Amino acid sequence: MRNHNKNTYTQLELLNIMQRYNSTDRLIIKTNLQETKKTYNFGNADIVNDLGYKEEKIKGWYNKANKTIQVFEDALRLAVHYGFDITELME
Repeated sequence: MRNHNKNTYTQLELLNIMQRYNSTDRLIIKTNLQETKKTYNFGNADIVNDLGYKEEKIKGWYNKANKTIQVFEDALRLAVHYGFDITELME
């Protein structure tokens, strides 16, 4: 892992975060993911190489014309691997 995320949550907190994530506007998540990528210095190739996602899937996460966002589990994997708090995607 590139960075170690020190955030820990209770099960109830994690459930609340997941519900918040799933109800957040997709455009907000896409915009925040793009900013997170810049802030934490990782790119699509890093995600492919580090986490094994397909390039096409990742491109869909950033394409604002495409309504697809990463599912909560994928977003959480990114947050843990690259050392940011998943709530940054919802703010």
